[in-house]
Amino acid sequence: MIAGGALAGSALAAVCVYVLAYRRGVHGYRLVLVGIGVNAILLAVNSYLLTRANINDAATAAAWLTGSLGGRGREHAVPVALALAVLLPLCVPLSRPMRMMEMGDDAAAAMGIKVQRVRGCAMAVAVALCGVATAAAGPVAFVALTAPQLARRLTRSPGVTLVASR
Repeated sequence: MIAGGALAGSALAAVCVYVLAYRRGVHGYRLVLVGIGVNAILLAVNSYLLTRANINDAATAAAWLTGSLGGRGREHAVPVALALAVLLPLCVPLSRPMRMMEMGDDAAAAMGIKVQRVRGCAMAVAVALCGVATAAAGPVAFVALTAPQLARRLTRSPGVTLVASR
């Protein structure tokens, strides 16, 4: 139930962010700002639900919200491995267009990249990967912020480091 809820919640939140950020296309800064706003709203809803739950359910939810790999075994690793086997190959065709998009939407479009389509596909794959990780370990927010930066520095790659940051 928790894994299904995590995947459904991540997909619903991503759709909300994309729809709210869409105005004649989705641009990077608007997507980030709307994502921060949706995050704040969902954290408030989550906090409200925790205050209204009974103490045992709230303690269980608080432990999951901390995020941990403690108590996880092979039965938890197999679904994650299957999801990675399906989702990581989808990252490969996105890496070149995303590298072009680092120069800006206009420059990428001038090089023949379908910016909105690539952005939507990348967002869908990223949401699925994050949903799987959240379902397995709970929300470990700092990892999402540090993993891409650490991967870029460790691989010394100037472009998008999709595989290394996972």
